[in-house]
Amino acid sequence: MTKKWTALLLAAVLAVGLSACDTSRAEAPSSNLESGVSAIEDAMTKRNETESSSFPAGSDLRIGTSADTVATPNDFPAAYNYGTGKIEDYSRTAMLQKMPEPVDNATVLNTSADPNHIQALYLWEEGNVPAKTQFTAAMTGYFDNWDFRPYVTAIPVRTGVQPKGAVVLMAGGAYQFRGNYTDSLPTAAALRELGFQTFIVDYRLSPYTQEEGALDVARAVLFVRQNADVYGIDPDDIAVMGFSAGGIQAGEFLMHYDEDVNGTALDESYVPDALDAVPAHASAAGMIYSFYGRLSVGNMDPDWLAEGDLPPTFYVYGTEDPFYRQFQQQYDVIRNMGISAGRIVLNSWPHGFGSDGGWVNDYAAWLESVLQIRRNLNMEYRTLGNDLTVSAVGLGCMGMSHAYGAPANKKEMTELLAQAVGMGYTFFDTAEVYGTPDNPHDNEELVGAALKPYRDKIVLATKFGIHFDMTSTAVNKPLVPDSRPEVIRASVDASLKRLGTDHIDLYYQHRLDPKVPIGEVAGVMADLIREGKITHWGLSEATEETIRRAHAVCPVTAIQNRYSMMARWYESLFPVLEELHIGYVAFSPLANGFLSGKYDKTSKFEAGTDYRSVMPQFQPDSIDQNHALLELLHRLAAEKNAPPAQISLAWMLCKKPYIVPIPGTRKLNRLQENAGAADIVLSAVEVALIDEALAHMEMSHVFGGSRIEKE
Repeated sequence: MTKKWTALLLAAVLAVGLSACDTSRAEAPSSNLESGVSAIEDAMTKRNETESSSFPAGSDLRIGTSADTVATPNDFPAAYNYGTGKIEDYSRTAMLQKMPEPVDNATVLNTSADPNHIQALYLWEEGNVPAKTQFTAAMTGYFDNWDFRPYVTAIPVRTGVQPKGAVVLMAGGAYQFRGNYTDSLPTAAALRELGFQTFIVDYRLSPYTQEEGALDVARAVLFVRQNADVYGIDPDDIAVMGFSAGGIQAGEFLMHYDEDVNGTALDESYVPDALDAVPAHASAAGMIYSFYGRLSVGNMDPDWLAEGDLPPTFYVYGTEDPFYRQFQQQYDVIRNMGISAGRIVLNSWPHGFGSDGGWVNDYAAWLESVLQIRRNLNMEYRTLGNDLTVSAVGLGCMGMSHAYGAPANKKEMTELLAQAVGMGYTFFDTAEVYGTPDNPHDNEELVGAALKPYRDKIVLATKFGIHFDMTSTAVNKPLVPDSRPEVIRASVDASLKRLGTDHIDLYYQHRLDPKVPIGEVAGVMADLIREGKITHWGLSEATEETIRRAHAVCPVTAIQNRYSMMARWYESLFPVLEELHIGYVAFSPLANGFLSGKYDKTSKFEAGTDYRSVMPQFQPDSIDQNHALLELLHRLAAEKNAPPAQISLAWMLCKKPYIVPIPGTRKLNRLQENAGAADIVLSAVEVALIDEALAHMEMSHVFGGSRIEKE
């Protein structure tokens, strides 16, 4: 694509946009429509083989393919036969083709939703369409006639398919036309095959305003929410997706109509009806070569964007799109605002590729995860000590950088941490020694950078007081304690810098230092609290005597000790913790993953970098020794209809209200699974019976931590 062609396309699209915003003239020359269609048609068919050099390495840039585009389902009526949906099918004829209109005045109020057949339904009752623009028969030259009534086309999943959610789609066309047969329809067909109920909105175009079209979008969302039971979805499992101008319409809805609204917002003469009692809401947005803003102008103002309380948003665009840099910039802006976002960038692709490019499958997977995250937002919260509120399940971040094989991909872990925040996780644990041979402090840097957009929403915990003996050849290298006051002060300043924050919420002594009295350590903690560098402190692997002596100098908020069904030796601390109002943060609550029930004798671990390769519970003989334990877990899991990992976590959550487990993971499904443990209820009797069974059960040894070097 040449710079000259790009400039011409931009000029054409802008010209169409300017004409769309001008509602004062009596006529829209057809040349505007023709030039806009021509420019978009060219954009969809021209390619440039040169790579964009402006996109950072290791990002979401991809080549893109049309191979995964879903062909027309064989049960679609002939009126919806749009071809394969591939870019080579896009033509002037296809772009200007109109969707079949409702018949017999079928509306969303007078016609029952049908989950088994395609339906076209008017969004508003005849004579009661809210508008502030006067569009009369004398005004000609527009794509729609003056008496056009917006409508929604419902394309349900195939009979027998369990729906995953719903997507409301709006085609592009610069407000001059709707390219449903190139944008919305093929994408809806693809999403339908992937298990999503789909709804295409034929919203109002020029001379109507953007606000009027967005009200049509809101009305369609109301219809879907009202009929959620009919379509077999949760009423909150609804996403909006728009292409080009359709995405701007979706954004206008989210910015201004994603709440309790009706047509009186634009038209005082509008008479509210039964559907207006349904609250408008969408849990995700898809911006397909589009952005939040006005036509041709993406809004980069965080204050303005924050007014919309925007949901997680997925961007798809090409590097040869005239708005490429605007898409990039807005994506970065909303990520920095703490809004969860995903994207796919197609190298050398233009504006207007519809379902082409192989992005639909990725979007569907992203949306499914977002909706699952939304369902987990009822995360419970607990208080450590007197006043430190955290999510009932925290996230141990060590394994992202240390002890579980090669470090995980930073981009993937950054996304995972953002998803954790979206699920309701607020408690994140790291340490200054969780690193790699190349970067001993890798984990703090990763966690600090990834969670910076959410800093005011989360609790950060890190640790001081040890380093590894790097001269050792052991996989699990011995620890060397060092809690001298000058070392603590150097450590806290370095951790603050790596975490990118001005304070640490919970600062643990990682292991006791026999050479430094605990009272002296507690005194330094009191000083750091007064200085504002930390707000709470705790101890790890501490005994009752140590806890009491430390607490007498500076109140301890939490201890962090190993605890699981296989490691119960610290339960003797419960009375003193209750007496002193100290929380218990349980690390390795799944016995380093063994209690997930996912491992057997064939499981392999990376020698030299994965500590599980030497942990006793993962040795082949131990699998047999732990047969009764695994059998108990699977039986309880079947009874509660939950995975074994959730049972393991629920057991300790239901045991004491001040216990907060911090399982680690690198996988989204495990993150979701762990969060769900807070929803499982085990009665006191059930907990007692589990305890009794565990007490008399044969088990293997379990990993007990790194050996301390005294000298």
